[in-house]
Amino acid sequence: MEILASVRLNGIRALPSRWCSPLVVTLANTKLEKRFRVSMTRAKLEDVQIFHAGTKRANGEVKTAGGRVLAVTAVGSTLEAARARAYEAVSRIHFENCHYRHDIALGVIN
Repeated sequence: MEILASVRLNGIRALPSRWCSPLVVTLANTKLEKRFRVSMTRAKLEDVQIFHAGTKRANGEVKTAGGRVLAVTAVGSTLEAARARAYEAVSRIHFENCHYRHDIALGVIN
C-alpha cells in the first residue's frame, strides 16, 4: 500500500530506487488432490512479501489448498538483488511436493 500511495501522490519517478526491480517466484503444489502443511522460517526478510493463493488455515496450521500456493515477491535496487531476496525467502518455505522454477530472470541477468 505504501508503494501505491506514493505513486498516486508523487508519481512513479518519486519511488525510492530500492523499489524499482520486482521479482516474483511462484511456489506450486504438484499433487493437487492432497493437502500439505506449509512451514516457513519466521525470520523477517527486508523487501519481501509473501502472497497466499492456494492456502487454507486448518486447525491452526496453514495448508496447501490449490496448485499455485504462494507468490514470493521481492524488490531490490537491481534485478539481481530482488532475485537473491526472493530465492532466500523461497529457501525458508517448505511443503511436500513443492515445485518452483529456479531460472526466474536468469535470461535477463546473464
